[in-house]
Amino acid sequence: STGVKVLWNATWTDQLKHDLLMKYDKFARPAQHTNVTSVTFQLVIKHIEVDEIRSLMVVNAWSSFTWVDEKLKWNESDYGGLTKLHVGDHEIWQPDVVLYNSALGNSVDHYGNTYCVVQMEGTVIWAPPSQFSV
Repeated sequence: STGVKVLWNATWTDQLKHDLLMKYDKFARPAQHTNVTSVTFQLVIKHIEVDEIRSLMVVNAWSSFTWVDEKLKWNESDYGGLTKLHVGDHEIWQPDVVLYNSALGNSVDHYGNTYCVVQMEGTVIWAPPSQFSV
């Protein structure tokens, strides 16, 4: 017979991620232009190193950012009961939070690459490891 072989059976997670990100623009703010995007920021310091000779302080920490992305909402009953989804931090909008007085210059990426947790009501939690040099 000349039947078609199924090579991959998409999971609910695959389908949800496809549906949410297919036309998603990560460079566009995650709310209507008339609404404010509020971002909650928390910092948990893990280690501080002070170099008195170089007048440098390096802070290693966990940063935590939380916001609501109106474009990342779904009905759990449409996706097998899924209430949260993990997506790469490079796949969705992120707040522009940088340390402007960094000892290493302003072009430094302070945050490590981690997944974001997206909840069905659009709440996004991003908790990357961070390093700040001042």
